[in-house]
Amino acid sequence: MSSPPLVPTYAPGERVQIDEYEYLVREVHEGGMGIVFLLQSQEPTYALSHPQFMAAKLFKPEVPAALLTSELEIWLSLFHPNILQLLRIGMIDYQTAAFAQWRQKGSLHTLLSSTGRLSTKKVKSVLFDCISALDYA
Repeated sequence: MSSPPLVPTYAPGERVQIDEYEYLVREVHEGGMGIVFLLQSQEPTYALSHPQFMAAKLFKPEVPAALLTSELEIWLSLFHPNILQLLRIGMIDYQTAAFAQWRQKGSLHTLLSSTGRLSTKKVKSVLFDCISALDYA
């Protein structure tokens, strides 16, 4: 019996091909269901499904199909300014991937990692945005 395929791994600075576009990996974050790559196109793109900046979430092969389907259905139904929009579902190296918007100022993780302590005003703003998005979801 063969082992399940592994989620492809790319390091910052490496290139990944998505359809006919080449993207540079800017950041990599791992979560419980998969790995998120923050990508930047090396050339201007005008297709809505392939913006210059986007995030690609590759799901781990051991994630049950029902859980994967449920996550994607919920994500597709969410329209809120504090929730990154799912652009499309596709494949990277034969693994299911969700392609989403990427905030040009980066993720909350990047903000906290690069700035350290935030002012009370900024903490309240970020907390309000998160609560608003969670309340909507």
